Amino acid sequence: MAIRRAAFTSMSLASATYWTNRNVLEIEFRDRAIYRYFNVPVALYESLRAAQSAGTYFNAHLRGRFPHRRRIRPPDQKGPDHTSKPAN
Repeated sequence: MAIRRAAFTSMSLASATYWTNRNVLEIEFRDRAIYRYFNVPVALYESLRAAQSAGTYFNAHLRGRFPHRRRIRPPDQKGPDHTSKPAN
C-alpha cells in the first residue's frame, strides 16, 4: 500500500493523502473538516499537488465529481466532532 501525503499553502486546503492501492483521496480543509473521496485517479491527485492553486483545482476537478464521505475526527484531536455520513 503506497500512501502519498502533501501539505498545501492554500487558504482552503490544509493537506491531502492518497492511497494508491484504493484510489482514495483524503483532504483536510483549513476548518479541520476531513473528507475521503473514492475512485479518484492518481493523475488527479498529482495534478492537485502541482496546481498553482490547490483550492481552485479542487473546486474545478474534484468537488462534486466523486463519491465522498466526511471522516470522524478522533476524540484526541482538536476540532469539532463529525458524524460519518455520506455527503453524496
